[in-house]
This record gives sequence, C-alpha cells and structure tokens, in this order.
Amino acid sequence: MQRNASTDELYFVTLTVVDWIDVFTRRYYSDFIIENLAWCQQNANLNIYAYVIMTNPRRFKRPA
Repeated sequence: MQRNASTDELYFVTLTVVDWIDVFTRRYYSDFIIENLAWCQQNANLNIYAYVIMTNPRRFKRPA
C-alpha cells in the first residue's frame, strides 16, 4: 500500500510498544531504528528534521 502525504507540512509521529516494554534499553534496538530511518532518508526521500528515542518515556498532565 502506498500513501502520499502533503510535502509542504510537518508531521509528528509517536510510536508506542505493547505493555510499555523497555525495548530501547538495549543499544541494538535503537541502532536498528536509526539505521532504518537513515535508509528511508536515502532511498525513500524521507525528510527527518528531528527524532528522539527514549528508553523509558513518561508523560505528565497538569492543569492548564
């Protein structure tokens, strides 16, 4: 399946893991993601402006 997105807009993507397993505590897995992002940049014309790989992300909500 091919998807096309508008090329003049930025997109924010968040990925989560089932049961919040700490996948990226092992360097191998984060390297795998980084290598594949680099491949997409070189071969699939993907523009990546920034990314963050967190081993154990926490999100907090506070009143506005």
